[in-house]
Amino acid sequence: MVGAAGYRLRQFGAALVARVHPAERRWLASVLRPAELQVFEQMPRYDQRHALDVCLALRRAGHDDRDVWCAALLHDCGKCDDRGRPMPLAWYGVFVILQACWPAAYHAAARSGRPRWRWFGIHAAHERRAVVLAQRIGTRPAVLAILAAIADGTPHPAADAVRHADARH
Repeated sequence: MVGAAGYRLRQFGAALVARVHPAERRWLASVLRPAELQVFEQMPRYDQRHALDVCLALRRAGHDDRDVWCAALLHDCGKCDDRGRPMPLAWYGVFVILQACWPAAYHAAARSGRPRWRWFGIHAAHERRAVVLAQRIGTRPAVLAILAAIADGTPHPAADAVRHADARH
């Protein structure tokens, strides 16, 4: 548990100082369509950095398919609420602790439908929400297929690659 806790603390520290550099923003604009870039820009900086790190890991591993890159960049966009507001960073700590120590409480809060616990529901459904948002903005069918496979947990070579890179970043 100490190793996992240390990993999460380092992850939290990295989130606090996350940056996306100007050269990376220019590259993002060359990969994402304007509506996709707008959705990416709505994500909090720490989620942008995470998504970019997942994408860059895929590139380093030899994935040169722009659809895979786009799916990696958008895989967490469902963590914003219906008005496009990003999930506060403090909630991530609550989710991590509850998922590790008391998963039944996490799932009960996610299913509750109570306005006070809305971030639980958003977090629990963020992968499916990402698919819906990507559909709404007209993302390419191949990207939608990857995002849907991620959300459904179904085998798909590109989705498997994104999941693997996501678990490491």
